[in-house]
Amino acid sequence: MFNNCEKLRLINRHVAESRQRLEAQQARAAELERSGGPIEDATTRLDEARVTLRLMERHRDIILWDHARGS
Repeated sequence: MFNNCEKLRLINRHVAESRQRLEAQQARAAELERSGGPIEDATTRLDEARVTLRLMERHRDIILWDHARGS
């Protein structure tokens, strides 16, 4: 079982990776828009990436709160 420090390291890594994926998706969407390509799927994926990142950040906040409580 993970302790809070291990959980925090893992979620921090996941947040960082999610940010990288979000940035890559933003670049793809921008390139599609510049080239006049179909943007709908890219926009949907971009929205999904943003939601995923927010959820991961909230999960990290819960772990930090739990850690601060000494659990």
